[in-house]
Amino acid sequence: MSVDPAKCPLCDRPNACGMVDGDPSSCWCMSVRFDPAVLDQLPDEARGKACICPGCARPLPSPAEQETNQRGDKVFPSDRDVL
Repeated sequence: MSVDPAKCPLCDRPNACGMVDGDPSSCWCMSVRFDPAVLDQLPDEARGKACICPGCARPLPSPAEQETNQRGDKVFPSDRDVL
């Protein structure tokens, strides 16, 4: 597998990685929390060579963005359609 550092290794879409441009601080991933389990899906040959895209990362809400439903369960914005 050939790894393109500008494309997500999971979906092959542009990953908007700031590292590609040489500026890690400008990368979208520096300002969001995402589920680390997504990283387990990366092929070994892409690890450390290409970032996942924001869509595949499935960002987690910050604690301030979490809500609590009537039962006291944490509700994430993406769960609202299911409840």
